[in-house]
Amino acid sequence: MATMRQAIWEGGTGLALHDVPVPLPGPGQVRVLVHACGVCMTEVHFTEGTVPASSPPPVGFGHEWSGVIDALGGGIADFAVGDPVAGSSRNAFAPYVIVQAEKLVRVPPGASLDAAIFVEPIACCISSVDAAGPGPHRTALITGAGPMGLVVLQLARQAGIRVVVSEPDDGRRARAKALGAEAVVDPRHESVGEAAHAISDGQGVDVAWEAAGRAEPVSQCLEAVRPGGVVVLVGVSGSEASVAIPLFRFHRRQLRLVGVYGAKDFGEFRRAAAALPTLELDPMITNRFPLERIDDAYAVARGGQAGKVLITPT
Repeated sequence: MATMRQAIWEGGTGLALHDVPVPLPGPGQVRVLVHACGVCMTEVHFTEGTVPASSPPPVGFGHEWSGVIDALGGGIADFAVGDPVAGSSRNAFAPYVIVQAEKLVRVPPGASLDAAIFVEPIACCISSVDAAGPGPHRTALITGAGPMGLVVLQLARQAGIRVVVSEPDDGRRARAKALGAEAVVDPRHESVGEAAHAISDGQGVDVAWEAAGRAEPVSQCLEAVRPGGVVVLVGVSGSEASVAIPLFRFHRRQLRLVGVYGAKDFGEFRRAAAALPTLELDPMITNRFPLERIDDAYAVARGGQAGKVLITPT
């Protein structure tokens, strides 16, 4: 029986490589030869113990992937061997992944397989942008210029929203500026609130997306929005993180605080795939590691300065 190497989280901060059988697709399934799989910061937080894991270890990680179909199970009519695809399934820190056909999207012409690893993150970001509710939203603050913040930035710019981005890392601020932020601010040395009011003629921004996954920026977002504004939590904060909300000011200013965790449904994956050619995604990829160096990849992602970190299992 043919075998392959797969990275399995067994608890703790590292992932272990196991020899496992090369999977065979069953009815309604396809097997995908994995081109690349992104390191998701939520799974990094699982290894740190800062948020509870969605499944207890041992479990296969890796759900931000793209690849090419190399085998079909029975009853597959909508896909063919050789189709470039992305989808919704974990266990992709391995050369092959099995996926239900209804959880696949075809990579559209004009989009690279590298860019297609962003389908799952884009779907989550689409959900986050939708959560701001109907506009008109003219100005926005984004705290955190990691991959999720930069995708939200591009989606907001496509909607005609002027955006200021708060990010402490110099390289990430530069990426935000290059991808369309009207202004960037270093929260270590500059006032996030002043920057948000400057871009909105002193009124406060219409919407703030918190994409850093930390408590302090949530408070900054709440102070930055105008009366009637909305703050959307995109980044995943630790399970013990909390903020003190001045309830009278929150109530009197009629604010909304919305939490978004993942995509609402698979329709957002389809919207994400369609959006691939309209977004600048390849420049957001800063690091690539072979499967054998997955712990190094997680260490780089954990450092908070990289863009998207990729594992290339094949």
